[in-house]
Amino acid sequence: MATNSQIRIIHALKKALFMDDDTYIEYLKSFDATSSKQLTKAEAIIVIDAMKNAAIDMKRWNKKPLKYDGLDREDMATPEQLRYIEYLWKKGVEEFEELKKYTLRSYLLLRFKVDDIMFLTKDRANNVIRSIKAMHKSYKNKRVAAQM
Repeated sequence: MATNSQIRIIHALKKALFMDDDTYIEYLKSFDATSSKQLTKAEAIIVIDAMKNAAIDMKRWNKKPLKYDGLDREDMATPEQLRYIEYLWKKGVEEFEELKKYTLRSYLLLRFKVDDIMFLTKDRANNVIRSIKAMHKSYKNKRVAAQM
């Protein structure tokens, strides 16, 4: 089922598009739904993307820039790498209790001798990504071994 935040976004977009109830329900019927609450998470993502694009085209919705967009630093980590590192770290903290004692910044300083994510080079960023993925795998293996 769609999350509450997805449902809120859908309704905000419906309002921004000045979409009447009949048109809205007709649109949802293409997903075998008559309410946004009946959408799956994946379907809600599709609906949100389509409605956002329509609203942006009509200049009724502002497209927010992604974090780190606009950074153009030669030999330094790309915006995509920086976002991916933050995503992996957040995912790990949510999944593994052991990681909650660290912050990403303290991990980078301890393991890579880098004060801040913004100071990572492209190669170093790749190393950080591999390291965090390896850490996730290690914690998953420990969890499986403990359950046996």
